[in-house]
Amino acid sequence: MTVFVALLSAVNVGGRKAPSADLKRLCIEIGWKRAETLLASGNIILDSGRDNAAKVKANLETAIKDAFGFDSTVILRTADELDAVLKRLPYKTYEPKLMIVNFLSAAPTKAAVDDLAAFNKAGEDYVIDGAEMFIRYESGIAGTKLTPAVIKRKLGVVGTGRNVNTVAKLRDKARAMEISKR
Repeated sequence: MTVFVALLSAVNVGGRKAPSADLKRLCIEIGWKRAETLLASGNIILDSGRDNAAKVKANLETAIKDAFGFDSTVILRTADELDAVLKRLPYKTYEPKLMIVNFLSAAPTKAAVDDLAAFNKAGEDYVIDGAEMFIRYESGIAGTKLTPAVIKRKLGVVGTGRNVNTVAKLRDKARAMEISKR
């Protein structure tokens, strides 16, 4: 049994509606025994049974396309991986709601990282570490030029952001599901 946190990109924004109850139902229909959601921003904690990450990703992406009519990249992390992300936060001080972990579908190339750095010369403070991008939006997120569309275009990979409070809650819910399975 593996518990995954599925982070869905571009869900419940821009008219791309996927209600939490429907996402939970989709997971049960796929055949996973348990699924929970957190917030309305595309967060699913699921017990995948014997399905590996590649199968979970493919099945969930297909089910979302079929049920809601749009594509959403599914990025998976385990509780251990989320714990490691929280331990790797590169900043000593930050406002939790403005400290975003942008989970990337893959680690970007050095050339892509350099391209983003050239674009963001006097912009947001961020660190890319493997398949996570840590962004400290000190002045707030509303006026940033470092938007999800820019990040995707410059890095060449899909990402989906969650603030550190949400990451911790997702990790805790995944841990609770793991413990209840034992």
